[in-house]
Amino acid sequence: MICGVCRETDMARLSSTLQEQYFMKEKVQSGLLLPLFMLLLGCGLCVFPIIRYVIGNRTEYWRPTVSTVISASATSYPINTAYRGTIGAWTLSVDYRYVVGNRIFDSQFLSYKHISHEIFAKVVRKGVTLSAYYNPDDPSEAVLFRGTRPLTASALFIIGAISAMIGLMALIINNRR
Repeated sequence: MICGVCRETDMARLSSTLQEQYFMKEKVQSGLLLPLFMLLLGCGLCVFPIIRYVIGNRTEYWRPTVSTVISASATSYPINTAYRGTIGAWTLSVDYRYVVGNRIFDSQFLSYKHISHEIFAKVVRKGVTLSAYYNPDDPSEAVLFRGTRPLTASALFIIGAISAMIGLMALIINNRR
């Protein structure tokens, strides 16, 4: 027969063991948030540039047509940086109209690659006739500048891969505890 004091001591030990397990479980679960975030961020940073790079490269094979710029603007806005002070960033916007067959299309999409505001200001102006490149499978999809910048896609992919690896390693280490 078990005495009442022993029984209370065993219950107290069991209770403290259960509390420790509960708090350890909470600690492990809260420790999963950052690794999961890093893993998801990394995967997103890997997938986005791949899709953009593939679509941008596809534009190399799109057919040219004549387009007319309806409106174009390059708007500057300041960005404060820690290492360079205030720098100017640019928002480039364009509306153009092009014809494929007997159908008229309007588009605002400039390019899958970075276009500097200097080139944009020299080339893209209201009323100017330019070549637009349209997707033969979907003529409503067009760009004014073909191609993509592989360096940008590569840099984002590398940053994403590193972030995903850090997140995955943290998850593995967290699960071994």
